[in-house]
Amino acid sequence: MKVLFDTSVVVYMLSTPNNLTDQLNAAFGLVEFITITPVIRELKGLKRDGRVASRYTNFRWDNIIEIDGRADDALVNVSVDMGMPVITLDLDLARRLKGAGASCYTLSGNKLIRY
Repeated sequence: MKVLFDTSVVVYMLSTPNNLTDQLNAAFGLVEFITITPVIRELKGLKRDGRVASRYTNFRWDNIIEIDGRADDALVNVSVDMGMPVITLDLDLARRLKGAGASCYTLSGNKLIRY
């Protein structure tokens, strides 16, 4: 299943020991890691600030969707248009996604939950 990843989740996955990939595969089957170009831009900006290990450049993306605009706006649009769920730790984004009728997942106590 194709799942859209927000910047916050990528940072979490690379900076905190976790089993999120296992949880995603258990919930959705084999997950395709998808993101959008604005998320990649945000990750590059964080790297310059030294807040994200350079490991993000080796993150295994199955697809990067080319789109303009702000990351949150673009994630909402792509999720709604393509029917892909988004995983995020950003609760404001989660609320926007839910309000738009998109499928959204987050973490609570390191457990994957539907928002």
